[in-house]
Parts: sequence; structure tokens; C-alpha cells
Amino acid sequence: MPFPRTRAFGVTYRDMKVLGERLGRNHELAAALWDTGVYEARMVASFVDDPSRVTPTQMERLVHGLRTTGASATPCVLTCSTAWRTTWAKVTHWSGSKREFVKRTAFALLWSLSVHDKRAGNEPFVQGLVLIEARRRRRT
Repeated sequence: MPFPRTRAFGVTYRDMKVLGERLGRNHELAAALWDTGVYEARMVASFVDDPSRVTPTQMERLVHGLRTTGASATPCVLTCSTAWRTTWAKVTHWSGSKREFVKRTAFALLWSLSVHDKRAGNEPFVQGLVLIEARRRRRT
């Protein structure tokens, strides 16, 4: 059962990444870690989850479980950005959300894809710019 809000204990990113590498890929462990609601556990979950097993349903559960912006979105972005098959559609879908955390995750995910998706052509990024501009206009 998830905690009411994300908690953090102050473990360094480097230590979380090392632990994730030692543990290796484990989809079930990643799900259990995410469900704790603890920031560091969610970060480790993002390192151990198996990208080939991340589903669109899981991506929705991750993003809608966010309670704060910034660091708490990081594990969601890390997990989702490795699941290429549905990630671009999530950017489009989440960017239109009325929930601020979901919308911010969409744009953080777009940034992550710009760094990591070397196979994408220009078109998805052009569409990403269109989304950014459309959302910016709604705020003014």
C-alpha cells in the first residue's frame, strides 16, 4: 500500500545507482520498491525495472502516483523513458493533463527523450515543441 506522500531519507543519487546496478534487472522488485512511496526506493526501482516489461498501464500508475514535482518525478521519467514503444504517446497525453505534476512529467520526459532516443527523427521533437508552445499559450 502506497504512503500518502513521497518521503525521502537523503541517500545520494550515486549510492542509489550503485545499489540498482548491484541488484540488476527485476521488474517485480521495481514494482514493490515503487509502492513504498519512498523517494530513494523509487529511484532504485527506476534502475532495476526491466524496460521491456514496462507497460502503458504501469506508466500511468507511476505518473498518477506522483505527489510532488521535481525530484519525485525523476524515477517516473527514468522508468518511462526506457520504454520507447509507448513513451512518445505519453508525452502528448500527459502534456494535456490538468494535474500539474503529470504535465511537468510529460515535459521532463520529452527532455529525457531528446537526450536518450537516438533513433527518433526530427518529427517527434518538432511535435514536442508544438506541445510546449500550445501549453504555454494556455497559461497566458
